[in-house]
Amino acid sequence: MSRLLRPGVLARGFLISLICLVASSPALATKGIIELGIAGQAAKLSTFQVFVDGQMFTEGSHLVGESSTSIAEKVRANIDASPAYVATIPDPNHPTAIEVLKVSSGDLTSLEVFIDDPNIGGAFVESSDSPGLSATVRGVDGIAGDGNFELDITVVCTGMPPELFTQVVSTSGKTRDGVNAAMVAALKGNGFSVVGPANGPWKLTHTDGRIRKTQMRRTDTGIHVTGVQQDTSSTATSSIPTLSEWGSIALMVLLGGVAVTLLRRRAARTI
Repeated sequence: MSRLLRPGVLARGFLISLICLVASSPALATKGIIELGIAGQAAKLSTFQVFVDGQMFTEGSHLVGESSTSIAEKVRANIDASPAYVATIPDPNHPTAIEVLKVSSGDLTSLEVFIDDPNIGGAFVESSDSPGLSATVRGVDGIAGDGNFELDITVVCTGMPPELFTQVVSTSGKTRDGVNAAMVAALKGNGFSVVGPANGPWKLTHTDGRIRKTQMRRTDTGIHVTGVQQDTSSTATSSIPTLSEWGSIALMVLLGGVAVTLLRRRAARTI
């Protein structure tokens, strides 16, 4: 009996995945959050970049030893100076997390953080209003073998609780290539599609739904680069499916319903 139910479970899982992808808007909506390092970290003369809808914002300049909080405030001010956005730090307990609100027409289409600094690691991009279709993360650029490489990704489907997928790879006794290979394996093991070069960047999607938050953490002192991004599909210009898309959706739903019906009839004849 249990053997006969497994196809039905798979068919229902297929329908749930389809509903998740159809029900969610393909835009990041008008608001998102980016984290630029962790409070208390001190920078070296390295690179700090934030991209909003593909437009780059930096801190301008910083000094050796300047805090991540100070750098985040400079980036926030530069984003806020754009007529297209309002940038704030809404939570004083997280002074490196910048909320970006789009005030011009249209929705946010992408958010990205890139940091190249040996002292500042950790960043995330998040859109809770309407999650993105995909995320892009960078692999490690080097390792010292004295810590971890971690990716935390939250996947959501309308009407269902969020799923947090945590992938932690120890760098001890591994090469850079080995750490990246282990991370790709961990991502795939958690149901992510991983597309890109062996050492990244990797474009990620998940069959369970859309991606609300993508966070990179690291404790290995040899990792200098932190890079995370969320965006919509490059072909998604509207939150409403086109006529041809509705046709494809209807066909997939019909086929899924037929499959479930046939499986139920087969199970009934077997009992």
